Amino acid sequence: MKVKNSAIIYTGYDYQTLQGVKLLAEWLHSPTQYDRVAFEADMDSNETPEGIDDIVCERPDGVRDYWQVKFTPSPEKDENRLTWEWLLKISGKTARSRSILKKLYDAISAVSAEKLGDVILLTNKRPDRSMESCLLGSKIDFSQIDDNSQLEITRQLGNKEAAIFLFSKLTVQHSDGDYLAIKRSLRAELLKFSDDTGVERLVARAREWAMFKDNPPEQGWIYLHHVREVLSPKRPEPIPEIFSVPEDYCLPDSDFHKHLLAQINRSNGEVITLTGKPGVGKSTYLSYLCQKLEEHGVPLIRHHYFLSLGDATEDRLSPRVVAESLLHQINSFHKESNANTSQPENLRDALITCANYYKGKGKPFVVLIDGLDHVWRDNAKNKKPLDETFRQLLPATDNLVVLVGTQPVDNELLPCTLLTHSPKNEWHWLPEMSGNSIYEFLKLHIESGRLYLNCHENQVDEEIQNSAGALLEITNGYPLHVIYSSEYLSHHGLALSSWQIEKLPPCSDGNITTYYSELWRNLNYRQKDVLHLCSGFQFAWPRQAIGVVVKDNHEYAPSVDAVAHMLSEGICGVRPFHESLVVFVRNQEEHQERINALLTPVCEWLSFSAPTHLKDNWLWSSLARGGDSSKLRQGVTRDWVLDRLIIGMPVRSCIRLLSEAETYAFQALDYAEAYRHRALKTRLINGPEFQTWDSINLEMLSLLIADEQSLNEIISGQNEYSPTKLSI
Repeated sequence: MKVKNSAIIYTGYDYQTLQGVKLLAEWLHSPTQYDRVAFEADMDSNETPEGIDDIVCERPDGVRDYWQVKFTPSPEKDENRLTWEWLLKISGKTARSRSILKKLYDAISAVSAEKLGDVILLTNKRPDRSMESCLLGSKIDFSQIDDNSQLEITRQLGNKEAAIFLFSKLTVQHSDGDYLAIKRSLRAELLKFSDDTGVERLVARAREWAMFKDNPPEQGWIYLHHVREVLSPKRPEPIPEIFSVPEDYCLPDSDFHKHLLAQINRSNGEVITLTGKPGVGKSTYLSYLCQKLEEHGVPLIRHHYFLSLGDATEDRLSPRVVAESLLHQINSFHKESNANTSQPENLRDALITCANYYKGKGKPFVVLIDGLDHVWRDNAKNKKPLDETFRQLLPATDNLVVLVGTQPVDNELLPCTLLTHSPKNEWHWLPEMSGNSIYEFLKLHIESGRLYLNCHENQVDEEIQNSAGALLEITNGYPLHVIYSSEYLSHHGLALSSWQIEKLPPCSDGNITTYYSELWRNLNYRQKDVLHLCSGFQFAWPRQAIGVVVKDNHEYAPSVDAVAHMLSEGICGVRPFHESLVVFVRNQEEHQERINALLTPVCEWLSFSAPTHLKDNWLWSSLARGGDSSKLRQGVTRDWVLDRLIIGMPVRSCIRLLSEAETYAFQALDYAEAYRHRALKTRLINGPEFQTWDSINLEMLSLLIADEQSLNEIISGQNEYSPTKLSI
């Protein structure tokens, strides 16, 4: 492993953190071994003297074990060996300057005997001949130390008895492997408890535990529940694609669901519109409903105008795209109906054919169209795409059930045909979560380790019931508020209890915007900037990068912690959990002003610190947003695109960059340049389908060459992929 000279100190600190995470992994295997752990402990918060403060582990009886970690980038070199000269070298020139050995002795002497456990000097240095000769296992035998070293040790510590005392307490763990070896072994251990995302999440969080004061809360002490919460793979996720339902999903109201399911099953053809406030869980419920319909053998097809914040689909609004998507599903799953699926304009005829075919089998044919409110929001309040699509869908013919999901927006923002055939007074309102539903939700999160209880095991059920009642009281059963509240407890390491819940921010009028507004007023400027960043850029932000861009003060907890309960955290970073947060932040008066102010540090981070795939994807775009489009317009050439496709950059990313370059060139009245970008973009859109003989193999080969971070970025969107894409 080659470490840059300028990065030795940074790598040393990171190596220390990895050793700490390795201890956390061992703790997970033996949960009763320790009560709590601290990284970079100090005297004020953790009563730990300097010199043995890198990692502290407190046992159940109050006795503490201490680790001091020392790293060298090239342990094989003679000058980097573990030697007496290195241990006894006094760094500094003042009277207070001390050697490593003297610091260890002073620190050990400062801890009371009844509190002192193991003290380990942990290093990847390898002992030289002199040091090796006086090591018996992991202990130093004073009598075997050479005379000159004995004299210097005695001089520094004061007397021979002090030296013998030190070596009776000190354990030396040397030759401990390099940075990458530790990382590999650590990952292998943690994968027994989590997935890749959880492992990366814990390592990233551990760095923050080492860097910031009072992080976690309770004076920086890490408890086992903190580790389990970060590792737990059962986390709330943004609405999944392909209608998979989150494992922790609980029906808001089972009676409502039974009635709607029965209405669809016995229907002879109608329009059913489901509505509800933002964040009430319409799309998740519709996903669940589709799953149950399929289990009952009810044939259906569906289209989402909005899938997720991370969705990179080029065009979800176009009536042609909607029709082609629905026709493709008919051709794939309902081929036996013999519907004509050749052209988008044949959609209505194909739906009628399917409805007639399944009528003969005694089953309704269901078409789900979800997210109508996103069309006008994402299309400059132009609802024309909706009008064209719904002209083909409605009126619902015999045995055709059109199931629609939308927020209760103004009439002028909805297709006229929908309001004609499904008046608003006939819409179904999705109910909020009942007390029983919240109870099941909390119970699932306790079982998965996302939340923990601080009560006797005989009181567990009672505590969950009381907590569910308190959560119902402050949220009125509003699902998004329920999720934010439980995530707030989890992120802040707080035990689930009705007392803790009563202190959480309420959502008194059932409007999530009120919740965001109340929270916004209590955030400082850096914490607001975290939300501006997450809402203003379309990629997942690594937590560390956010700290760099908003200029976090390391004396305090990371700014992202204050809003982490509203963010979804994956292997690549954090992004808003729900689109309503993005809408709220973007509607703030200062949003564009703050994005403009943050563009310079964002571009600096993308230039010098970001993973290659993020730099390639977003640096030129960000520079162009800041007023300098030259690099984007000159850089996205045919050769550049080919070079990026070879190393795993998604085709859609290149298409986006070319679209931006085309737009900027057009605005600059350089029509010839705009045409070049458009021609290359068109080639890229059509090429994989029409101009290669084996595009799937090409994509697989490019992914073989891609680096790990690029693959993580691609894998993080797995819910949005077709089976073919997943197999690639």
